Amino acid sequence: EPNAGFHAHLQRNVAVNGLTGKVSTYQIAFSSQGGHGRMTGWDHRVLAEESEGAVEVVTFDDFCVRQAIRPDIVKIDVHGGEGRILAGMPRMLLHGVSHLFCELHRDMLGYTATDLVAMLQAAGLEVAEFTRHREDDGGQVVPISTALLENPSDHVLYARRPGSPA
Repeated sequence: EPNAGFHAHLQRNVAVNGLTGKVSTYQIAFSSQGGHGRMTGWDHRVLAEESEGAVEVVTFDDFCVRQAIRPDIVKIDVHGGEGRILAGMPRMLLHGVSHLFCELHRDMLGYTATDLVAMLQAAGLEVAEFTRHREDDGGQVVPISTALLENPSDHVLYARRPGSPA
């Protein structure tokens, strides 16, 4: 979590739930290339990449190598940086991640929902839409709708490696 306030809140939640030592938190941001940035925009949730920024920016692939991890399930909800994060994780998309949930937003910094679907499919993942993600019943996986492609805001892409358990 790159936002300092949200990261502190996350650390408190880890401690309150007795997960210290079992859950690691990092105050970093993911993007298509490494560098630095600052959090800006609504509630300081949008990453502005710049050389003088206080937030460390890394690619998802580089982070996984550095931490010696291979995440099986990934959830992305980054308020615009979705395409940049996916562009920074080609190795994990090809050889690691089995399930990926990506909440989409109106302004995805030059990427469209169609671009994201294409990136996931190029990595050999089956792509669908996860609907009703804010409902108590847990949501439903369905074919991608025209609504998602035309107005991605508040829609969720679901990608799955063929043969992975549901």
